[in-house]
Amino acid sequence: FALTLAGEEGSPVVLAEEATSIAIRCLSQNVYCFDHWDKLYTDNLVASVALLKKLVDDDHFFRLPSDALLTVIVNQTMESFRRKNKRAIIAEGGANCSLYKEADEYCTLISKSLSRGSGRSKLRHITAAAAALDILEKENSIYFDEAFSICI
Repeated sequence: FALTLAGEEGSPVVLAEEATSIAIRCLSQNVYCFDHWDKLYTDNLVASVALLKKLVDDDHFFRLPSDALLTVIVNQTMESFRRKNKRAIIAEGGANCSLYKEADEYCTLISKSLSRGSGRSKLRHITAAAAALDILEKENSIYFDEAFSICI
């Protein structure tokens, strides 16, 4: 809901900013909201760009919990966004092209910030978290549905 409101055309600026703040709070409190955001991304492009911009500009991204599982999920989400951006830029062109390009720049900045760190040590943590995420996805699909509904 906050994501839709943040990008709603004609929304007062204060309301859009508050909705963006709520979406950031959801992302920081529940890592699975990133998966839900991925599903809503193209339908709420304006809000998604606003949220990506806020994450980068206000350094909210760096205040999120810095565990390996979060790193994997955020990185997967950014890569998914980048694939969607590239497909849309090629297919659509037109008016939304600039929004997709802007979103892609923010996704790249976030991905680069994730890749910085302690090299091999970080890679081991990411690999372990990816394996754990795979197990969680297979065993707890009901939990994911509940987590997604919290983000709405």
